[in-house]
Amino acid sequence: MSASSRRVPITRRSALVGLVVVAVVVAWLFAFYLPQTRKLAALGTQRTALQSTVAADEARLQQLQNEAQHVTQIRAMYDRLDGYAPKTGKLYTYIRTISGAAKRAGVTITSLQPGALVAVSGTTYSAIPITAAVKGSYDHMLAFVKDLYGLPRLTDLNALSVTGGGPGTNRSTNLTVSLQLAIFTSEKPAGATP
Repeated sequence: MSASSRRVPITRRSALVGLVVVAVVVAWLFAFYLPQTRKLAALGTQRTALQSTVAADEARLQQLQNEAQHVTQIRAMYDRLDGYAPKTGKLYTYIRTISGAAKRAGVTITSLQPGALVAVSGTTYSAIPITAAVKGSYDHMLAFVKDLYGLPRLTDLNALSVTGGGPGTNRSTNLTVSLQLAIFTSEKPAGATP
């Protein structure tokens, strides 16, 4: 008998053992392996999502740490900007400031009349209109207007009316100038809804 023609007799018992092994493997496959594979895939998806969330949070943390290093500079900028339109509409500090600007420019303020607080449309600010009359030479007036725009409180020059000067005068001739100004505040006018 040749080696290829030998047949190993299969007994019932070995066939039954083989069938039981196959059944156990199939049961294990369906009962444990496939569900665990699905869970593992779901966990992989969650892991990827969590990794991207952690990366975004780390980037935000880095940004906050960078900003924290500049808190004093940011606070100083905020305070300076807040000074342009302070929370109160009180005028005494502004009157001192504008008087100092007039003195530096060499002009004389002959009158300064504030108006009532007015809401500025489209903003959270209110304006205080101010009418001022000023006397001084042309060059001094230019210096004063320039100083108005450099004041620590935002000052808007809405209108300017000049009397004096004309033919036969020079830059040192005294002029009288009427100014319509506005300064700003975050204070609301009386009766305004918050």
